[in-house]
Amino acid sequence: MARNGPVFGGYVLPAVVAAFVAGIALESGHALGLAGALPWLGVAGAALALVVITTLLARRWADVPWRLGQLAPLGLVLLASLCLGGARAAASDPSLEPSNVGQWADGATVQVRGVIGAEPEPRVDYRLLTVQVSAISFNRGQSWEMATGRISVTDYAPETWYTAAYGDTIVATGALKPPGTGYVPPGITGSIERARLRVLTHGGNPVLAWLYALRVLLAESLQHALPEPEASLLVGIAFGLKTPLLRSRLPLFTTTGTIHLVVPAGLKVSVLATLARRVAQPLGRYGGTALSLGVVAGYAFLGGGGPAAVRAAIMGALLVIGPALGRVYDVFTALAVAVLVMVLFEPLVVYDAGFQLTTLATAGLPLLTPPLTGLLRKMMGRLRIVPASAVVAELLAVTLAAQIATLPVLVASFGLISLVAPLANLLTVPLLAPLLLLGFALSGLSLANLTWGGPLLATVTTAGSWLAWPFVAWVNSAISWCAHLPWAAVSVSGGALGLAVAYYLAIGGLIALVRRAPEGKTRQAHSHAAAWPGRRLALAGVTLTLLTTLGASVPAMAAGQAPQVTFLDVGPGGQATLIRLPGGQTVLIDGGASGPMLEGALAAHLPFWQRRLDLMLLTGPRAGNIRGLEDALGHFQVTQAADAGVLHPGQDYLGWRQALARRGVSWAGVRAGARIMLDAHTSVEVLAPPPVLYGPANGTTAASNDAILLVRASGLRVLLLGNADAFALTALLGAGVDLHADVVQLARLPSESLVLDGALSEALAATHAKALVITDAATGSGSRRSRLAASLGRGLSDADVGATLGMTVLRTSDVGTLSLRIERGSWVLR
Repeated sequence: MARNGPVFGGYVLPAVVAAFVAGIALESGHALGLAGALPWLGVAGAALALVVITTLLARRWADVPWRLGQLAPLGLVLLASLCLGGARAAASDPSLEPSNVGQWADGATVQVRGVIGAEPEPRVDYRLLTVQVSAISFNRGQSWEMATGRISVTDYAPETWYTAAYGDTIVATGALKPPGTGYVPPGITGSIERARLRVLTHGGNPVLAWLYALRVLLAESLQHALPEPEASLLVGIAFGLKTPLLRSRLPLFTTTGTIHLVVPAGLKVSVLATLARRVAQPLGRYGGTALSLGVVAGYAFLGGGGPAAVRAAIMGALLVIGPALGRVYDVFTALAVAVLVMVLFEPLVVYDAGFQLTTLATAGLPLLTPPLTGLLRKMMGRLRIVPASAVVAELLAVTLAAQIATLPVLVASFGLISLVAPLANLLTVPLLAPLLLLGFALSGLSLANLTWGGPLLATVTTAGSWLAWPFVAWVNSAISWCAHLPWAAVSVSGGALGLAVAYYLAIGGLIALVRRAPEGKTRQAHSHAAAWPGRRLALAGVTLTLLTTLGASVPAMAAGQAPQVTFLDVGPGGQATLIRLPGGQTVLIDGGASGPMLEGALAAHLPFWQRRLDLMLLTGPRAGNIRGLEDALGHFQVTQAADAGVLHPGQDYLGWRQALARRGVSWAGVRAGARIMLDAHTSVEVLAPPPVLYGPANGTTAASNDAILLVRASGLRVLLLGNADAFALTALLGAGVDLHADVVQLARLPSESLVLDGALSEALAATHAKALVITDAATGSGSRRSRLAASLGRGLSDADVGATLGMTVLRTSDVGTLSLRIERGSWVLR
């Protein structure tokens, strides 16, 4: 028999795993018509029996060609592997479970009992929980039926000490519906939106709970050290955690093909494993290996434990173990092992977009990068216009290889093809490794500073922020700029499965035709590129970053040279006012209804190194006043907080007070007559509510007990009426308070015109102001603004109000953020 080399080039394990995954897909699609696990197991057993028979026959008959003697048993092994994959999928198919909770997902209101099996995902204004169901009740908990399966639950309640967390056993009440039409995680068979939650017991894996808590602490520490959106970007790079602000910006990453920057990836794991091995060299081979494995496993959990993180962790572990055992690391074999472990544990992971993208990209990079690199080097060599053509060709080849390998999944998941991805990755990937290290270092420093404090830690943390911010700002600016280029991406419709299979068959044929570089040389080049590609480009990027970002920060530095009051545009349903003084004191009054909106507004008006708020003032107990302040507590070190208190605190106000207590911020209650000195020339006077709050029989709305503030600065008086109602304004006029002001702020709905009669007209006339700034009215629990609906369209236009009162009327909903500052002895509003 003539031996022609190993079958499949020696990659039998990857072929077997591919067949196993194919079996899972075929079973889920019912392509072969086999129902249940037993038929699949029967076919697999028959195939394995034939393997034994054909192997014995090949040994008995010497004239059987060697290739045929190898291919026949291998083909049967692949068939058996395919059937075993189908059996594994059938055994875990939720639709085959008679007690699966999905059968009751018809919109009826039920109570579901279960355990939160994953870390809650923070979204804008709510948290998304994944609940492993154990029982269901159709009669408000009087009786329970056994149920299985997983559902998603949206929790809009403010985060408090009693908020449900990973491992908690809860009861969720609400309408049980089928999963949404968008992306649904594998295994989710139902959903409850705006659920009412009750925590029964706390539990879960203590190690996982500790790692999840550590992950959140490290992420929050980065948000204290850097402004937004740079903080959220670095959180995504370092930990793969998607904050609400980062989620709102994900379209920028998909448009530019840079989504891999904010998810756990093999490059990040290899960097950490390499660093751990170098640090642990004094511990010897086994000690260093153990430390490296611990680092890789810890990063997988800190990365959220998703499919991309688990895949990267398994391959990283093999990368560490291989040299310790004297074995050569092979990327395809390692990938096959990682995929096999994952699909054995959870077969439905094959339908997860993250799993598909990370698997295809990992397989495609070593296959496609070498030929693409050679082709691009030849093209650039002929052009002779690119100085570092080798580095640029390597970076472009890696980007193109990843796009080509994942194109069908990208089309199916995002419906677009990024045309600007090569440029975006060329500008950002060289900084990925240093950003990863800076993110870990800065998060640790900031966490230590928040925990223990002290001048030395504060100084070192500030220095780290100054070092990291230009790098992150460069990456953020590059992605944003590339995303807004013309034809940055092309929208396409998702293709059929057959087209995807044909696409990959064509790619495989092209790879077979292209002459590849020697395997050892390819691995060495790929490993070198993964360690830190493009040092020269990184140096150039750092230089441009420093010049660009430091130049951009000059206006922010100059803005702090005079007292300034800024009415921030924080979106509908909320208001926020920022006060900055020449001495550096900073005051935030209310925060709006959206944390990400407030973060963006503050980032535009504060220098990146300003991470402290001296005072937070809350004027009313509504979500539109509170939610932004709660979010700002996670981004700034707050010295003191104050509000007027409430008679009957609701969820939002309780969440605010508990958030202050968790972060150790001192609180003070302020009522009429209180004065808060910000510096020698600036103060905030509290004009309302009275020392004894109005009871329900006196106040006409919840806004009767809102705080009314007067800001006094050198040559400037600003009256903040906020949501004050007619009752509060009448009481204020009756108290004989001097309402004289240069500028008055009033909160109203964007479409609400002013009705100049009664207390409002008298109060505005008493101010003798030159300008009236109307911000969005704070809404939410505790607010009763239904009466305003009747006044919409009945009042005067803003122009008529200005003409009647003799003042300029401006709305932040129309003109955006407005800043009031003193220039050359007079105030200017712009």
